[in-house]
Amino acid sequence: MGVVAVIVTHNPSLERFKVVLGSVAKQTNHVVIIDNNSRNRDEVEDLCVGIENCDFVKVGFNSGVAHALRIGVGYADKYRPEWLLFLDDDTVLMDGTVNKAPNLVGNLPRIGAVLLSLGNGNCRIYEARYGIFSGTLIRADVAVRFVVGMTSS
Repeated sequence: MGVVAVIVTHNPSLERFKVVLGSVAKQTNHVVIIDNNSRNRDEVEDLCVGIENCDFVKVGFNSGVAHALRIGVGYADKYRPEWLLFLDDDTVLMDGTVNKAPNLVGNLPRIGAVLLSLGNGNCRIYEARYGIFSGTLIRADVAVRFVVGMTSS
């Protein structure tokens, strides 16, 4: 399953973000960091440079999560992923989370986006009906159509 993670950052704790980035990079095909003008953006970018499959995009101002996600989805589309994984800068994935998701998603009818339960370690999958953000695994075609497409009309 082709998965690109889109991580929105704004002044992250560097120690925590190292763990986040490590957990995500080993479970996805690519990581795209969208930085909302963090005070420590140079250090965040340095962490990204140290990961082979990571791109760093500077927004230049604190654009908010929705705008940053639109940028991230548009940027990630060049990798032609099947799925996008939306995360914030302090969400650590449990080992194997991304690999478990396709089997569980396959049993759900007409699903476009799912929320991975990241808080209590149970790795359950929930249909995402609203509030798509950290921990959301969304089909890339759905994200491009609805997350990016909303700005073009």
